Amino acid sequence: MTEDRVGELLRVADPVQEGDLSSGSVHAALAALRDDIRDLDRVSVPITRRRGRRRLVLGLAAIAVAGSATVAAAGAAGVFTHTGRQAEGGENGTGEYLRLDAPDAGAVLREMGADIPLPPGATFDGIEDRLPDEPVEQATSGVMAFLEQNAACMWGAYWLDARSRGDVTALAEAQVGIDRLQTRPRLTSTAASGEPPESQRRYWARWAAAARSGDPQTLRDAGYSANCTDVPQDN
Repeated sequence: MTEDRVGELLRVADPVQEGDLSSGSVHAALAALRDDIRDLDRVSVPITRRRGRRRLVLGLAAIAVAGSATVAAAGAAGVFTHTGRQAEGGENGTGEYLRLDAPDAGAVLREMGADIPLPPGATFDGIEDRLPDEPVEQATSGVMAFLEQNAACMWGAYWLDARSRGDVTALAEAQVGIDRLQTRPRLTSTAASGEPPESQRRYWARWAAAARSGDPQTLRDAGYSANCTDVPQDN
């Protein structure tokens, strides 16, 4: 096929070859498209949605709490966790949008979790290892639910470790911590998983009953193995 023939076919196939690309309607359409593209960094959609309570994903790179949004890429310089923008409520969560890929995100999350009860010796240190590398925003309510869920799994791990060592004192401490999970507002709110609060409370009550039974497999079957994917399972 000759170049002239190719050119002729392309000319015939071009649906706008006779169109006036400088017309006002074309400019208006392009302007609308430009505005839509600019608005993409303000759209709030969950990174992943949980259906029911199958698992609590503890890695923020794949965070499984409502109210997160991807945002336009930007260099690390000048990017801070606090954005000053408020979430709209509903699926988007409440409170301020937090930029989780910002250099100071780890410090901000540790400060946010300072009042969350943790087992003896447990901390939120190293949480940076589970923060996303890509630009992601999360409402304060979602981040707090994430921290509370991490804390719950720490209590489960603490109980399993105490049980494996036969540490009666630690077992008692762990039982108290697990018993209180069903009273934690951020673990029993609808926003935490999309389920009714009473359903949430029953879930954590099963953890408490499982620990009280003294059988590690019972606790795992009650949801620890399915939900605490980032916590060691070899206790």
